[in-house]
Amino acid sequence: MRAKSRSTSILFWCGIPLLLSSIAPHSMAFAEDAKPEFFNGIDFTGWVTEKGKPVEQGWEIIDGIIHIKRKKGERRIGHILTTSQHENFTLEFEWKLTEGTNSGIKYRVRNYDGKLLGCEYQINDEGKTRFDAHSTGALYALFAPSDQKALNPIDEFNHGKIVVQGNHIEHWLNGKKIVDVEVGSQKWEERVAESKFNIREGFGENRAGQIMLTDHAGEIWYRNLKFQQQD
Repeated sequence: MRAKSRSTSILFWCGIPLLLSSIAPHSMAFAEDAKPEFFNGIDFTGWVTEKGKPVEQGWEIIDGIIHIKRKKGERRIGHILTTSQHENFTLEFEWKLTEGTNSGIKYRVRNYDGKLLGCEYQINDEGKTRFDAHSTGALYALFAPSDQKALNPIDEFNHGKIVVQGNHIEHWLNGKKIVDVEVGSQKWEERVAESKFNIREGFGENRAGQIMLTDHAGEIWYRNLKFQQQD
């Protein structure tokens, strides 16, 4: 039986968090029930660079929307990740990107022999919709999205969702579940063994880890982040 989730509705007024029973939907880019320790909608408190430094350049927040400023062809800015560890959770988010962008959201991130790695909800500009394990919505390099996958045009926001509950992982895109896997299953072991992660012992099997926004190329926006910690 799945655990019930808990979430809190918060709005910041003069730096003071106020609990709200409800506000008009989509009235702010920072979803009203996002957990403040995940993203407060104002600054990068609780987030650091790969080197553990404050997020001070490249990434910005405008009206609650997270944006990576580096344009195509400019040097890599770098990933950012939470300082906190997250185990069972549901993360909903909206995103849009520019042509040529390659990004994604990693979770269960931990250090593997000096490299910060984790499971990834792949996000990229693929032109014509693809259904391979490196395409948008895939559990990167391991599980391809199902034929339920449908992307909006490149200049429009898409809605994504990641569900992690114990060994169970789901990826959703625009209201459709496109990945549904069990970590540690025979199929999981086979996919990891066939991937570049086969040299990382126990890849993805850690229950808790950091959450990372990746920077590989291009420009991306994230809004309406809604994070619910599960029991």
